[in-house]
Amino acid sequence: MAAVREVSEWFWNADFWLPPNSTYDSLEKAKVLTWGKAGELYLSLPLAILLIILRFIFERFIAAPFLNYLGLQDKPSSFLPNTFCEKVFQTISKFPNEERVEGLSKQLCWSKDDVRRWFKSRRQQSKPSLMKKATESSWRFAFYLAVSLYGFFVVFKEPWLWDLKLCFEGHGSHVSGKIKDEGLAFRAIPRPLTDKIYLYYLVEVGFYLSLKISLFVDVKRKFTGDIRSDEESGPEDEKVEMDNRDGILQDGKKKQ
Repeated sequence: MAAVREVSEWFWNADFWLPPNSTYDSLEKAKVLTWGKAGELYLSLPLAILLIILRFIFERFIAAPFLNYLGLQDKPSSFLPNTFCEKVFQTISKFPNEERVEGLSKQLCWSKDDVRRWFKSRRQQSKPSLMKKATESSWRFAFYLAVSLYGFFVVFKEPWLWDLKLCFEGHGSHVSGKIKDEGLAFRAIPRPLTDKIYLYYLVEVGFYLSLKISLFVDVKRKFTGDIRSDEESGPEDEKVEMDNRDGILQDGKKKQ
């Protein structure tokens, strides 16, 4: 416990988090002001669970019916199940090499292109559906819109929103006060934390914590590189394109 206490004291060093010549003891005794405490971060966990439940309800009963009403539908899949190819896909490789493609083509009496197309269709089948992507994006859009409107409503009447100089007014100045019949000189915080702003930050922390929890089931997004993901393309896709290109050239030569 002593080591944990030392780490906590090092992390919450008043010289870093508070204005000069201020201490946490002065804040504890200055009950006229409101400030956030590290222990209150635990409140974000039940709030994150509540947001996950709210997200499920929103995506299932609000976003999905609305997107269906707008005409959004998943493309019908032409994927045909196959026991042998499925076993290779699940246990060996999603991108079989040329030797394995040739073996499967002989075993199934398929052409090599048919085997490659099956694996490509199977990889497409494993991707998240368009509806899942749309409902997930709808939830984030709805949350960010609601939080932005609430944040604007909260700070709209604050004078420091329109005059940035007020944000630094009184910073670093001493005031003397008598709190609970005790003479105490403490560092004044010119802008106390209001309940509305406190709720805003607490909801934000809970939301991002909920995204951390659902990270493993959410749609994986790419921000850089090729538009096609690694699961969409592979060596056999390039081979199919080359074979098709060669076939077109050969047909053209025969016609000539």
